[in-house]
Amino acid sequence: MTYTIHCLLLARFEARLKSFQRKFSKYGDGKLTYIVSDPYIYEFDPEQEGSIEALDGREVIDITVEGEYKIGEYEFVAALQFDKESGRNIVSGGNVPERFLTRCACDHCKTSRARVRTVILSDGKEFIQVGHGCVNDYLGVNIERYARYLSFWRELEDMEEAGRELITSARPAYLVEDVLMETALRVAKSGYISKDKAWELEVDATSSAVWNALHSIQKHEYTEDHMAAVKAVIEFVNAQEDDGGYVSNLKSLVNNKYVTSKNFGLLVSSFGYHAAAMRRLEREKAEQVTANSEWVQNVGDKIKFVAQPSLIYSGETQWGYTYMYRFILDGNELVWRTGTWLDTDLEYQISGTIKAHSEYRGKKQTELTRCRAKEIARRA
Repeated sequence: MTYTIHCLLLARFEARLKSFQRKFSKYGDGKLTYIVSDPYIYEFDPEQEGSIEALDGREVIDITVEGEYKIGEYEFVAALQFDKESGRNIVSGGNVPERFLTRCACDHCKTSRARVRTVILSDGKEFIQVGHGCVNDYLGVNIERYARYLSFWRELEDMEEAGRELITSARPAYLVEDVLMETALRVAKSGYISKDKAWELEVDATSSAVWNALHSIQKHEYTEDHMAAVKAVIEFVNAQEDDGGYVSNLKSLVNNKYVTSKNFGLLVSSFGYHAAAMRRLEREKAEQVTANSEWVQNVGDKIKFVAQPSLIYSGETQWGYTYMYRFILDGNELVWRTGTWLDTDLEYQISGTIKAHSEYRGKKQTELTRCRAKEIARRA
């Protein structure tokens, strides 16, 4: 393939070509060919497809090049970004072995220096960590692609402008404490709402609500309850085992001072992760407590009691969006399907009717209907 480039870019191409030639002789499989024409003045032809008007009247050269090399048969696994505050890598992509979570070396060039960005590759037999400057040697380097890249530069000023864009495109950073405190406030009001759940309910996801709040001129006052919630989430995350992916990333983020917009939603999700784990724990405890559950009263009877709900299920049904709550009364399990949202951190006085006596997985359940729920107190 032949590419037309600005004559002043020849030195840039030749420098890249020298590096390519050295590595091609070591790792290449095939033949490397390239032809560079003499400089000439470009003439734009509006009737010729692919003719470049921006190069009209400029001195250019034509480059014809072909050749590719790569080391082994490696595939991309994950990208790592080292975070100095936590001393850990943020993982983007698949899960990686635990030894790479705090490592910043390059297994290819072996140079001893700290790297901010590295990549994990695998050939199906082993994992290796390489720096950004070496990753293409494993995934495949094609000198033709570089010639094509240069062909898009119409004027040298374009490169300078690209440099300015890189400088001004830095992501804003937020205090981790601010993000977590605002998340605690939102979760205390409405519970944790994932993006999928937000779409179902047609409301803002927790991450969006926190983002909007931190960009608002109205500032919120946080309480000791919010601080306690943040502390509980951080302690819970830090107590989990590294998985080389999501959990490992959370452990890095919650222990940092700042978080970028790229990882903003991931940090907020720590509350959802904690809440899901607490629900699992509550279900397990409820299963133990209600192992010998018996039916309560008789079908058709009125019933009134005070208890704290746990959410078993929520989702769209033929009757609209429905929540299914479980209550435990003297070791017996009662369930209520309703369109009413209940705060699982509150106790309620429930007044209703016994709808049915049923069994679920061998356990007796008392189903309720036509209930009214009156808030009593928040969980201590």
